[in-house]
Amino acid sequence: MDVHKEAEHFKDLGNKKFQSGQHDEAISYYTQAIDLAPSAIYYANRAAAYLAQGKVDRALSDCNRAIEKDPKYIKAYSRRGQTYLQMGKLMEAELDFKKVLEVEPKNSFPKEQIAEINKARVLQASGMKAVQEENWSLALSTFRDLKAICHHSHDANLGIADAMIGLKNYTDAKTVATSILQDEPENPHALLIRGLAMYYMGELAAASKLFGNILQLDPDSKKAQKYWKLSRQIENCKEEGNREFREGRHEAAIKLWTDGFNLDPTNASINKILLANKGAALKSLGKYDEAVSVLSQCLEIDNEYLKAYTRRAQCYMELKKYEEAERDFNMASMKDPGDKELKRSLAEAKKLRKQALRKDYYQILGVDKNFDERELTKAYKRRCLECHPDRKPAEEREEAEKQFKEVQEAYDILKDPRKKQAYDSGADLEDINGGGGGGGFHGGDVDISELFNMFGGGGGGGGGFRTHFSTGPGFRSGGHGGYGGFPF
Repeated sequence: MDVHKEAEHFKDLGNKKFQSGQHDEAISYYTQAIDLAPSAIYYANRAAAYLAQGKVDRALSDCNRAIEKDPKYIKAYSRRGQTYLQMGKLMEAELDFKKVLEVEPKNSFPKEQIAEINKARVLQASGMKAVQEENWSLALSTFRDLKAICHHSHDANLGIADAMIGLKNYTDAKTVATSILQDEPENPHALLIRGLAMYYMGELAAASKLFGNILQLDPDSKKAQKYWKLSRQIENCKEEGNREFREGRHEAAIKLWTDGFNLDPTNASINKILLANKGAALKSLGKYDEAVSVLSQCLEIDNEYLKAYTRRAQCYMELKKYEEAERDFNMASMKDPGDKELKRSLAEAKKLRKQALRKDYYQILGVDKNFDERELTKAYKRRCLECHPDRKPAEEREEAEKQFKEVQEAYDILKDPRKKQAYDSGADLEDINGGGGGGGFHGGDVDISELFNMFGGGGGGGGGFRTHFSTGPGFRSGGHGGYGGFPF
């Protein structure tokens, strides 16, 4: 078979594969055609297949070879113009499309492409202006619009990455910069963006090393100099603070971590660690209120930070703020459901919160927890006398009735060894009383007159309660006055 015919045969096969979207196969056939009889057409066709795959460097190389083979082959200029536009090389793209128009003035395609080039120029200028003004949302959307035209433009990607840094989307910014560096390993802008992303993600040691590499390429880079210094200083404060803490010098550790924080209050990723460490040191020093304040600041930076919730909860426990402790232990437990110690701490906080909310019967009666029966009886009689409504003015009687009832509840619980033991262990009052209401009065709310019957009075005086009591230690029935016959 004639070499040229065989080459044409491979070209035709390549065209069929290209039209069906099988670009790898198309490239293979075009390559076989080039190997047999290299021509401008075969190179230009392979360039189109490479461009369809996004391999713009290879596409550009084949376009240049096509033009070298035949400077008058106008399709090669059109393909190269497309390639330049994809790469964001707008001036070069415009020159190629104008070359096509000189030969084919009625061709609509180069006119359309020049319009796209002009649109891209406007977007590029707008994006750069938005970056200068730190309008990061506008910069991001503008450079994304630019990338929709110039799919493989490093300038568009760098603008997107700049905006992502400004918007604190460091993970994606790092990914974009890394993709650029795969093509251009020494691109200073991409290196700087990657370094900034690592710095703000808390990867200080790696960021410092990268900024040092940038300074080797460009010693005058002020931004690289600034962040190289910051990375080293903050990392040193963090590590030195950790060492001081481990050796028990908590005040020194707190100062170092505070210095590290003040070096760059905008670095959230590292500052949340410094604040959490500082909170731990303050907790160790017994400065629980200060620790809570610092750990709350930490959680404002990152409301998912497990250590901060746990440490703040422990401080709340020391401050006897059990409701707040329960809330924080619950948050921590939800974030780490497998931690059994967190579950135990949560249960303890719940128990203490309930205990704190219920009435302190020892305080109500004014007795020590280690009272004897005589002390309890004496305290009970004294408190009944102090808060009996018959002894109060009309405007104080409602409050006195509440206190009188609480005194009876307290006595009912503390006089019974079984109930007292359950109460001291933190059991719920409903459990102590078998599901009933307040202490000693099973079945819920009780008419206050039932309480006053224990201190019933015979006649006159007093506050209008003419009841007669038959219970209560040491009290005699009958008597005088409105509050019964007290033996005092």
